[in-house]
Amino acid sequence: MNCPMCGKEMEPGYLAAKPPVLWSVKPDKLLLVPGRHDVLLQDRVPERHLPAHLCRGCKKVVVDYQDRQFTT
Repeated sequence: MNCPMCGKEMEPGYLAAKPPVLWSVKPDKLLLVPGRHDVLLQDRVPERHLPAHLCRGCKKVVVDYQDRQFTT
């Protein structure tokens, strides 16, 4: 996979995280309580490693996530 920022080849690997892993527009939000604009990256499952690609040049990580948004 090529980096979307610089175009260089990215390294495949895994992002180690304890679920649930969420993305939020609020930087100081407690991410264990999802809001309607938050996106679930990994549900509460035993697997703690998300497939990801790393660009050492740009210091960016690309992660695939589940297509689920919260409505609360």
